[in-house]
Amino acid sequence: MDRTKIIIIATILLVIILLVLGGLFLQGKLSSGDGDSRSENTLRLAREYFASEEFDMALNLINSLLIENADNTDARNLRDEIIKKKKELEASDKLLEEQRNEDSLRAQDDLAQSLSDLGSTIGDSSSQSTVSQAAEEARKAEELKKLEEQRLEAEKRRQEEEDRLAALSQAEREKADKVKELIQSGKEKMEIEQHARARGYFEEAISLDPNSAEAYAETGESYFQEDENSQPNINKAVEYANRAIEKDKNLWVPYETLGKVYSKQNQWDSAIDAYKTAARLNPEKAELLFELGKAQYRTKDYDGARQSFEACIHIEPRHEKAYMNLGFTQRRLGSSTSAFKAFENVSVINPQNAIAFYQMGELKKISGDKNSALNYYNEAVRLDPLKAIYHGSLAVVLSDLGKYQDAEKSYEKALELDSSNAVTNNNMALTKLHLDKASDALIYAAAAVQLKPESAEYLYTLGNASEATGNIDSAIQAYSAAISRKSTYILPLINLGKIYDEKGSYDIALEYLLKAYQLDSGSLEVNNNLGNVYLHSGLYTDSISHYKKAIIKKPNATLMRYNLALAYIEINENDSAILTLNQLIKIDPSFWDAYYTLGKLMYSSNDIENAKIIFKALLDKNPDYEKRSEIENLL
Repeated sequence: MDRTKIIIIATILLVIILLVLGGLFLQGKLSSGDGDSRSENTLRLAREYFASEEFDMALNLINSLLIENADNTDARNLRDEIIKKKKELEASDKLLEEQRNEDSLRAQDDLAQSLSDLGSTIGDSSSQSTVSQAAEEARKAEELKKLEEQRLEAEKRRQEEEDRLAALSQAEREKADKVKELIQSGKEKMEIEQHARARGYFEEAISLDPNSAEAYAETGESYFQEDENSQPNINKAVEYANRAIEKDKNLWVPYETLGKVYSKQNQWDSAIDAYKTAARLNPEKAELLFELGKAQYRTKDYDGARQSFEACIHIEPRHEKAYMNLGFTQRRLGSSTSAFKAFENVSVINPQNAIAFYQMGELKKISGDKNSALNYYNEAVRLDPLKAIYHGSLAVVLSDLGKYQDAEKSYEKALELDSSNAVTNNNMALTKLHLDKASDALIYAAAAVQLKPESAEYLYTLGNASEATGNIDSAIQAYSAAISRKSTYILPLINLGKIYDEKGSYDIALEYLLKAYQLDSGSLEVNNNLGNVYLHSGLYTDSISHYKKAIIKKPNATLMRYNLALAYIEINENDSAILTLNQLIKIDPSFWDAYYTLGKLMYSSNDIENAKIIFKALLDKNPDYEKRSEIENLL
């Protein structure tokens, strides 16, 4: 290992120790001075953590001061300031997360930040996936029937309006035509974003016909389109929409405007009511159903959203966004098959839609079809090579398939695009460990812990990497920190048990392994390692008990059976030992030490002939066995 890499690793280990031990080192230094100096230094350090937004570390330091002196005004004020700032940032993060989720549903080119929560609901166990095909067809037929009824009602209203116009006098008809012409001119101006001029035409139309609901409605819509973020414009939009409804409650346009306003303000229930009315009055406009579905999705009315998106697609069969959002909705409903079909339709309509291929990859991965997932992820990466999450997901499935070198390259690309992703750094560390690149693994594991120090899983990976580089003390610290984050985390308990067993500290090893045993008494790893510790510490009966439990979980185990035989031998249960060694040789005819131990055991039991048979078989199969001379002397 070159000098530069050694220096890097040493630096990383120092960071690890500081992360794991928190402020203990600093606390020890501070305690050497007087109380006032310690308090000032602790507050200064807490302020530094606060400035770096390390709120938990800052609060831990302040709390230690308040425990000693509850009247420390400076500490109390700083604590309140930190708590306030922490809550503000948490609220901001929550708002950003909600916005990301909203964007992923609203537009195709913005992927949701996290899809794992969608994945957790995947499966064909929902009621939708278990209903019969006939029932599903009946449901769709009923929904289409309802749409047709609404269409016929709208057609009837149009015909009634045409009849009303036909019955007008010549002068009234001319005025109605003029009003219609003015409204059309205003709408044309809206299309080129000349909203003030558009409203001039609408005002002229209203002056000719004060009861023109359409003129009022389009005025309201123009205010919203002009600036949907301006409160005065919003107020005007609502005012004119409501005036239009007063004039004609059967006109759909003002309800759509209200739906837009309410959606903009996250008033989803009101938006749903408005869009439902608009869609009922104009059942042939697909976009109304699409917007209705989006609002329903946000209120977690996933079945309602599904119906709206499907109705939208029925009217406009190539509505790409409707299929996309239908796919997300079906995932929420737990129907992976229907979700996959929806995303597949997106890919047919638009073969350049990377999100659709990514989502199909996600669904295939969750279903266990890793090879298909690989193909879809590759296509997503080809279409949009600048999305870090695509490269990261591709790397995950490559790792699952054992293609670690390819996974390494994909993780490198993902980190090149987003180096601050803790998950990707941790996964890269795991991949490096599979490739026996322990030093590299340590760098990425440390990065993951720095990005998310509260993660027990990342600290566990850091422990693995530390062990692999031979830094056992750092591994112990990382595993201990992982347990402090999550006391029920069994893996670091097992590894600490193994480390202390190898150190010969059997009491400490048992302490960790017995905690693990309390969490999962049937675990193969826990029972195997308990068997090892008890064997090494001379508690052979306990060792036998745990080895037998482990072997039940893995009947083809070899080393465990060998150790079980050794434990039997120690308590002079030679028959059980002979049986166990014979079973081991049947499972693995090349486990040479099993032959040697079995032969020795038979020899010591005066079963000389069978001992010779076993020894001869060993030397025939493995002439270079390291204890050949000893065996030949016995023979």
